[in-house]
Amino acid sequence: MRSRAAVIGATIDLMVERGMHAVSVDAIAERSGVAKTTVYRHWPTREALILAAWYTLVPEESEAPTGDLEARILALALAFARRIGAPPMSVLLPELLAFAGRDADMLAVYEEILRVRGKPLTEAVAAAVVAGVLPARTDVELMASLILGPIAFQQLIVRNPVDPVFIGRVVSIAMESALKEIIQQPRPKSRTSPPIRRQ
Repeated sequence: MRSRAAVIGATIDLMVERGMHAVSVDAIAERSGVAKTTVYRHWPTREALILAAWYTLVPEESEAPTGDLEARILALALAFARRIGAPPMSVLLPELLAFAGRDADMLAVYEEILRVRGKPLTEAVAAAVVAGVLPARTDVELMASLILGPIAFQQLIVRNPVDPVFIGRVVSIAMESALKEIIQQPRPKSRTSPPIRRQ
């Protein structure tokens, strides 16, 4: 629907121009030319609208890269770096990170964005575990974080661009650690029977 696209576009533009803290439904309605009642009909809260706008910036991958495991993971890591390193993501993500520390609703938005953005890589690692390419007890979530974390830190916190060589090194280190069974889920604690009391 054209009005929905206009509202989402206006939301993104205003977030970039003014910052998320200054984006209101009134401003979005004025910028998009869509009545405020229509906006609320599709998005019951301001946070729901902001999340919907973010989803257009970080869509889930429609198709996983092909090739061997390390090639697939490298391709996904490179795609992640490209998306967060270019506007509007490079402008909005640092602000969202800072804003999430002060606002519980924005923290929920930030956590959902991380879940969506990390999902393709997490699924690729999980598939490798199922296929026996990686050890059975590989901590899938931790491995994904060890790959995406340095990329995000360099680009969003330190503000240094990353290149394919850097990303390749990160992926190789994570792969080597997983194959050496360093990145593993903790073993469940064994349950011991209580001692038998002698009469």
